[in-house]
Amino acid sequence: MQMQNACNGENKRSLRRSNPRVVAASLLIGLLFLKFGMLGLARPALALGFTPTMPKDVGRVEIYLWTFGRGKKVEEKWGHNALRVVDPEAHTDLIYNMGTYDQFQPGFMFNFVKGVLIYKLSISTYRATLRRYQHIQRSVLQEKLNLTTGQKERLLARLIWQAQPENVNYPYQYWFNNCSTKLRDFIDEAVGGQIHQLTHDIDTDKTFRHYVRHNLEKMPLLASLLDMAMNSDIDRTITVWEEMFLPDKLREHLLHMPAFNNEGVAVSGRHLLSDSKELFSFPQSFWTFWYRWYRGYQFGVLLVGLLGILGLSLIAKSRLQKGAIHFALGSLGVRLIGMTFLISGLFSTLFSTLSIMAWICSLHTDLHHNANLWLFWPLDLLYIVYGVALAYRGKWPGPTKASFMVAWLSFAHLLAALIWGSGYYLGGFNQDIRFTLLYLGPFMVSFYVLVLYQLKNTLLPFGRN
Repeated sequence: MQMQNACNGENKRSLRRSNPRVVAASLLIGLLFLKFGMLGLARPALALGFTPTMPKDVGRVEIYLWTFGRGKKVEEKWGHNALRVVDPEAHTDLIYNMGTYDQFQPGFMFNFVKGVLIYKLSISTYRATLRRYQHIQRSVLQEKLNLTTGQKERLLARLIWQAQPENVNYPYQYWFNNCSTKLRDFIDEAVGGQIHQLTHDIDTDKTFRHYVRHNLEKMPLLASLLDMAMNSDIDRTITVWEEMFLPDKLREHLLHMPAFNNEGVAVSGRHLLSDSKELFSFPQSFWTFWYRWYRGYQFGVLLVGLLGILGLSLIAKSRLQKGAIHFALGSLGVRLIGMTFLISGLFSTLFSTLSIMAWICSLHTDLHHNANLWLFWPLDLLYIVYGVALAYRGKWPGPTKASFMVAWLSFAHLLAALIWGSGYYLGGFNQDIRFTLLYLGPFMVSFYVLVLYQLKNTLLPFGRN
């Protein structure tokens, strides 16, 4: 049996010789994107060291779709699913899980950052799997797959093929080749491609970005960072077929799909999934009103903005004082402004540098050609140096070379920010930057204007006219 795999290209890329640039990138961007990429994964409760064979009486075998609820960890926010295969003649009750991985495999983080991550099929027992998910407090829903004997045989043949040592691993991709899409493809193959036929050209009203925001809503800092970091590739409307990359969406769409006979004709009055059963569930948090994915934007702007406002207020108040109080308030205000420079420059430098390195080094194309690079530049390292100087000295430097460079950097930033915002509203960017524009845009423009106002005499070299 030939295995159809949409990610053969990634297999070939994984054989390339390691690039030193990728090593450097892995050290920097691995932590941010590692957990996000692990959509719907779950370690096996108890992996069994055997290769399954075709049951003697396929007609008596029952196959169920299991859908696991979302957990508390980042990698559990996407849900998970698996297939349960019950063979009464052989007295076996096994769970086939396409979302397992070995985090201790050599080069695990390095390979992920490159864009090549190997997952595998694992097989565990019914009881061991239930115990594991009960222990980590994740709900389990079960539905029976209504398949003919011939369809069961095709599905079991696929699982057996996948369990072979030479086939057990596969190249993981979080949108198109994950634990849920693998099961979708297996079931679709069993019913003669009818699932794909019915769903591949039907658009939803959702995008991949919508699900990044929605599923990470309880982790707003990470959600906001990823919203900024991911490009226009995730902003197109996805189809129902593609939406089944999420385990709960696979369940939802299959519940509304008819069963099919061996000729691929829908069976009237019979659904592909039936006999829904909740094996166990756990209550959700009541504090959902606080959870909004964009809180990360709000927190960042509030933190840095308050420092800047407080610094400006102290400087203004110092002008009404004399002597030591005048000096102390003014010095503290400048130090707080310096902290604003430092934090803003640090974030901008790191974000832009990592984005550019990901663009150059990583096969994660969702991180390439980011429109937010109009706003964040590696040259903002100058703001870090300038901020440290302000925080250390507590006073504005005179018309120095550094002031000249910072002033012109801010002027260039202001022009780029205006182009960035105008370009989005005029349709020049396909990337959804609405929230970056809404929350960070006004702050950054105000920051550049403040810098230009304070350093207005240094726009010509050393303040000379």
